[in-house]
Amino acid sequence: MLEDIIDADPDADALLAGLARPIVFVDLETTGSDATTDRITEIGVVEASTAGIER
Repeated sequence: MLEDIIDADPDADALLAGLARPIVFVDLETTGSDATTDRITEIGVVEASTAGIER
């Protein structure tokens, strides 16, 4: 999905090329918002760097 956004943005290559270091995005899917009773069900990680995008 992030790759679709990057592909749709003509300035994306320039933004990625200008990164001084990689940026990592973390997405947590949970069963709710209470840390004492709810659980993490899925973790997604995407790294954007001058080399491109990796999942």
